[in-house]
Amino acid sequence: MQKNVDELHACSCSGTNAHQKALDQQDVLAEMVACLSVADQEAFYRVYAEEMNANTAQVEIQTSKLLLAAAQSNESAEMVGKAIGVIIIIAIVIFAFSKIFR
Repeated sequence: MQKNVDELHACSCSGTNAHQKALDQQDVLAEMVACLSVADQEAFYRVYAEEMNANTAQVEIQTSKLLLAAAQSNESAEMVGKAIGVIIIIAIVIFAFSKIFR
């Protein structure tokens, strides 16, 4: 299971077609399971689905952490932008008053 995930990640990072790789992996898995009895196939797919669900949950947790970090970074940048804006407005007001009251 983890091998398949790692291969898909490598495909995604290298720019190759990850969807095609996933289809190829499914074909290999189907070939491996084809020789099992129906009961064994059901047991295998049940465990495989549990592993997939666990991996999906892990990816969702990592994604949430990344989104939180990005939101915090954006919030900091927004505060800096507001501070710069206030400084510019104050400078313009001071400049305008200095021209008016000369």
